[in-house]
Amino acid sequence: MTNFKQKELIQILTDRIREKFQEVELINVSESWEDPETLWIHVTAPADEDRMVDLIEFAGDRTTDILMDCGYHMLVMPTRSAFRKQPYPRSEDNDLLLPNEMRQAATDAAYDG
Repeated sequence: MTNFKQKELIQILTDRIREKFQEVELINVSESWEDPETLWIHVTAPADEDRMVDLIEFAGDRTTDILMDCGYHMLVMPTRSAFRKQPYPRSEDNDLLLPNEMRQAATDAAYDG
């Protein structure tokens, strides 16, 4: 489960990635099955191999900064098209809706309607 600060850091990180790599989109965020304290940030992979290497280096530098500054371990995981899931939905304010929030929003909508 992600907290407010983690969500904020994910939003900033994905925004910075999108500034440099416009073709990359957030797919989802999940906890590592090896360590629930580690978050995997799944993104679409660039088609060009050189861009993929640049993305991995760029994201690695940013996630290292997050780990050193805030203590949160996050990994950006570029995923090729064969394994893509649907991109993460966003709220009306264009904020990410992470899994627990999506469940809560669905539950709220069911009771409202």
